[in-house]
Amino acid sequence: EKQVGVSVVMVGGSQMGRIREELEVVGKGRVEVVGFVKSHGKAEVKRISSALKELAQAGKKPDVVLIGGPSNSMVEHGKDGSRGYQPERSVKVRSDMGKSRQEWEVKYHMTDPRRISMSEKRTLVDKVAEMVQDASRVFPRAEIGYVTMFPRHVRKCCEEHMTDEDVVMTDGIRREVDRDVKELVREKDGSVSFLEWWELLGLEGDMTVDESRRMGIVGSDGVHLTDKANGNAALSICHRYARTGAAECGRKRMRW
Repeated sequence: EKQVGVSVVMVGGSQMGRIREELEVVGKGRVEVVGFVKSHGKAEVKRISSALKELAQAGKKPDVVLIGGPSNSMVEHGKDGSRGYQPERSVKVRSDMGKSRQEWEVKYHMTDPRRISMSEKRTLVDKVAEMVQDASRVFPRAEIGYVTMFPRHVRKCCEEHMTDEDVVMTDGIRREVDRDVKELVREKDGSVSFLEWWELLGLEGDMTVDESRRMGIVGSDGVHLTDKANGNAALSICHRYARTGAAECGRKRMRW
């Protein structure tokens, strides 16, 4: 009898999008991504809920909905007049005219980062919990999973924009928001599962900034995971949900 693959809808920013790309490879025939709703900045409850409803109206009936944590919503930064929450992208092009080659170096900066206030954090946590509840209402038969936020900016983007204290501050607010989201979601819906970022990567526990930096979890752009980490996360998701069993997922998880 032919095995039926598990269908998944994913919600999140560009980091979740990179894991989706890996999942489409390693989960082929076992875990199928049938929808991806991208979050562009601060937690956009109405827009994301509307997009989920559109998927449902289009006949999508996912077995699993995975919602990534609000990584782009925790620290305000940028220059005067253009401050916001999305990372500031910088691209340098190095040309080797002799070999007609170009090398692109992409980095993400945080100019004058400001930690969100207590009231802003409370609002953010409420919005994320509401988003999780909306997913449950739109897809009542689906298993809902919250993916905790992956580390980012574990080192200063540059000497000009960030300090060592900013790095620690960024990591601290990530932990606080995830902790409060999990607590509130559990109060409202005990059926939601939580996928810890370090478990997805094949690690034994949460990491400090120094540990994440030493292990090379975050790539050279300062924001996204390395290819190895993305691959491990996709495999973990495949192993967790594939009806055909862990042994059937493509590739092997790389050891740290």
